[in-house]
Amino acid sequence: MFDRDKEYGTNLAGTFADGEPFVLLGAKMADRTIDTAFGEADVAELLVQRVGPDGFARGNEITCTTVASAIVAKVREADDGDFPALVELRHVPSKKNRGVSALVLQFLSPYYPGDATVVTSDGDTRRVAP
Repeated sequence: MFDRDKEYGTNLAGTFADGEPFVLLGAKMADRTIDTAFGEADVAELLVQRVGPDGFARGNEITCTTVASAIVAKVREADDGDFPALVELRHVPSKKNRGVSALVLQFLSPYYPGDATVVTSDGDTRRVAP
């Protein structure tokens, strides 16, 4: 009954809304692929944490998965110096397929554990010491 759910894991796009900031603590390529309507897809695993209204990371760390090609490509290029970071998901017009949107991971700022990183209403980020 839940075989497909177990195979895929916690879906990144189902965990965070477009434009919702979250902390990306780490990312790696999974050692498996998933069969999709477009063929076999590589799977990226992202270790994430929600951000509270005060800008501090809150709650448990969650491992989310995605097969979104733009995010998978970023994960392939990631190194330890890229983390932690404040990021958000966005849907943008696909470069490959007209009329289709692509899910991308947008960098907002480095995340400084112990400090709050706040996204202001105009989209800028600022650090707030505890």
